Formats: sequence, C-alpha cells, structure tokens
Amino acid sequence: MLVIVSVLLRLLSIKVFLDGVSLAFSALARSAGNRLDIFVFVSVALYFLCAAGIWYIAPILSRLLVGRQDPATNHLPITTEDLHRIAFVTVGLYLIGTSFGQTLNWLYFSLIISGDRELTAEDRKNFYRLFQYATQLGIGLFFVLRSQMLASRLCSSSWSGKK
Repeated sequence: MLVIVSVLLRLLSIKVFLDGVSLAFSALARSAGNRLDIFVFVSVALYFLCAAGIWYIAPILSRLLVGRQDPATNHLPITTEDLHRIAFVTVGLYLIGTSFGQTLNWLYFSLIISGDRELTAEDRKNFYRLFQYATQLGIGLFFVLRSQMLASRLCSSSWSGKK
C-alpha cells in the first residue's frame, strides 16, 4: 500500500507540473507579444515548486498517510515499476484524451486562417493554443509509447527514493 500511495502522489505531482506548463502556454497566448504580468511568472513558479515538492516528499508523505505497511500487500505480484508504468500510461491517456480533439480543431482552424489572409494578433494567439494542445498530445503519446522505458529509468534512478 505504501508504494501505491507514493506512486499516486507522484502522479499528482506530474499533473500539477503539466497544469503549470498549460498555464504558461495560455499566458503566452493571451499576451501575444505584450508584456507578461509578474503574477503569471509567480503562478507558474508556484505550480513547478509544488510539483517538485510533492515529487520529493512522496515517500515521506506516503509513510505518514499509510502508517505501517500492511503485511497482506507484501505478497502482491505487482512491482513498483509496474505501478509507475500504469501511472505513465494513465497520465498519457488522460493527456491524449483531453488534447486530441482540441488539437485537430485548432489545426483545422489555423490552416483555414493561414491560407486566407495575413495573420492578426488574435490569429497568433490561436497558434499558441494549437501549440499548447499539440504539446499535451505529444507528451501524452510519449508517456504511453515509452512508459516501460520511463518506469524502468525512474525505478533505477535516485528519484525513486532508493539509496
């Protein structure tokens, strides 16, 4: 149970990080060449700090949440690497599901606009939105297609909390 809670906390950390990336892209789209407000930088930095904080304290926090480990879960045939792989596939499928339709929509819209006339400031904002959704789609595809590699590297690295 301890490992499951730790993986879920790290899954939350990835989600918070991606929300920060999304906030950064949407702020860029809204500004469209104008000066960005300091509030945007602080907000994005807080997202990234929270994501890093959750990631690094996940093992400690999971021990606090679970308490002692349940001996019945020690005999489960699932490994930590399996749990990380499931997490990457889940996040990847979520990103694909939430961005695929929007990517197609904005791609079609952008191709129609770029062929008809010169781009306005509003049109450039739309290209930022297209890039935002396309980036989410790309990250989702990467997570799903490379989940085994990501999970094995994560479990063998110092990030996993192993010494």
